[in-house]
Amino acid sequence: MNTNSLIKKILLLLIVVIYFFIIIEVIFILFNNSENADTINLELPKYGPESAWEESPYFSLKDVGDLNNKKVFRILNVGDSVVEGNCPDSSYLEELLDENSDLIRLMNKKIKKFDVINAGLGGTSIYTQISIFNISKDVIKPDLVILNTGWNAHWYKSPTPCQVHNCYEPDETEFSNFLKNFTLQSCRVCNYFSNIAADKIRMAQLEKCTQEILNSPDKFLEGIDHYDTNIYRVEINDFKKRLVEFITIARENDIQIILTTPPTGLIQGEAPFMSILDCVFIDAESYYTVHQMYMDIIREVAIEQDIYLIDLDKTFTSMDRDEYFDDPDFDPIHVNINGQRFCTEEFNKYLNDEYKDVIINN
Repeated sequence: MNTNSLIKKILLLLIVVIYFFIIIEVIFILFNNSENADTINLELPKYGPESAWEESPYFSLKDVGDLNNKKVFRILNVGDSVVEGNCPDSSYLEELLDENSDLIRLMNKKIKKFDVINAGLGGTSIYTQISIFNISKDVIKPDLVILNTGWNAHWYKSPTPCQVHNCYEPDETEFSNFLKNFTLQSCRVCNYFSNIAADKIRMAQLEKCTQEILNSPDKFLEGIDHYDTNIYRVEINDFKKRLVEFITIARENDIQIILTTPPTGLIQGEAPFMSILDCVFIDAESYYTVHQMYMDIIREVAIEQDIYLIDLDKTFTSMDRDEYFDDPDFDPIHVNINGQRFCTEEFNKYLNDEYKDVIINN
């Protein structure tokens, strides 16, 4: 009797231990899945003339959601720091699409919800964005990709004029630091940024390199034709070619695609001060024009390829930029929290109105 009782107790203990470890394993799996569902880190290979960040060859897919759910319509947002900075905001756009649209009702049993994944990486141009899309599409298997690009295309490629003159290096920012403390006087270089931005800068001690730039900006910028796009990170004809390549990749993988221009607060006759600090010396009158050259390529490709376009550049340009950008004279590209919300609502409006039939028939 005692022996049987002991055996039963041992068996009961073993069962309890087994169940305990099973429960621990289930919790561990669920915990890992929940973490993996939020962010996935992927290695970013070199592509074309532009490579990934030297500091880290990785990028993150954020707000991924449940990849095992077959009744999810996945939207992949690819772009630079505009997308990384939540234009649109993934969670808010999901909320709007899930709760406020009739898309799910119309699609009936096809989907139960939307997942909006953020694949933005600051500082990148179309080259790296193609890499990001190529890798992400195999992991995410998106139904729709939205590409927001163009802002970083018209920044100088290396070596910049500042690097040539040893005036701007990552660890030697003499000129950059000077400009941060400069007061607008009668200097010839001042036409390279707006009066408002210049007024915000204070006096600083002049060093040799800075004096040369202020006294002889024409010499400093000698030989630079800002309408010759070969001086920029993405030459304008290649910009068009790479946009078409991005679209082709999407179509070959049965992924719907929308193009988007970045939300800019640029105005004619001003150059943003953030560009000056990165040695982008396009004169104030030409800066807006050069930017629009690249925006027009996006619009042109959208028409030629019969691709839907969300023209945030046009939308934001016609609005009060002080409401949607914290300091538009310094940074007219990264929207504030009001801009994020407006940007997201524009995406939602577009997907519900203009793009609804495409999504339903997917």
